[in-house]
Amino acid sequence: MDINFIITAHNKEDFLPYLVKVLQSYKKIRPNPIVCYNGYRSDFPCTIRMTNSGHQRGDKELTLAGYRWHQQNNTCLRYIKIGIDSWLLDEDAIITIFEDMDKAEACYGGNRWEREDKPLLATDIIFADLHHGDPFIEFAEDGPSFEWWMYEALKRRRLKTHMIWQRIPVHPDNRHVCGPLKWTMEHDLQKNIENAKKWGYCL
Repeated sequence: MDINFIITAHNKEDFLPYLVKVLQSYKKIRPNPIVCYNGYRSDFPCTIRMTNSGHQRGDKELTLAGYRWHQQNNTCLRYIKIGIDSWLLDEDAIITIFEDMDKAEACYGGNRWEREDKPLLATDIIFADLHHGDPFIEFAEDGPSFEWWMYEALKRRRLKTHMIWQRIPVHPDNRHVCGPLKWTMEHDLQKNIENAKKWGYCL
């Protein structure tokens, strides 16, 4: 399975070699990764370098820049957007999510943030299958957050979503690790490494 990966980063540059090892470990997935960066290290290897427009808007701009780069350079229609500290260790879990999205004819795979005041769709990790619509092609021009932009874009175009049930509900005490999927998203490098080892992955 070919998948375009959009890796966004503002800092945590030391995570990149480990994330590269994760992607290189896949046997069934053929990843097409690019790194989109808006940090301050001039020596950091990246495909796209941008100025930082803030946490939410900056991440949205990096994501869209990565999407446009892939659109110009290959014909793959499956995308995963992740942060540099998000390691998706189990490729079978990734394949299953895309298979479930295909059955549901969903263009977006992810989770909801449990907020009563406004609807939000997660953007820390985005699965996108352009066979069933394009969640990147139209974002609202303004809004309180990237998550709000994602919800509004899908709602306006009446595109289907697939909720990754292993991540619902998401709470502050479990958002950085998902054992059933073997996903570790800790902001501390050593914690990510320890989680990987716990699941049998030596990085």
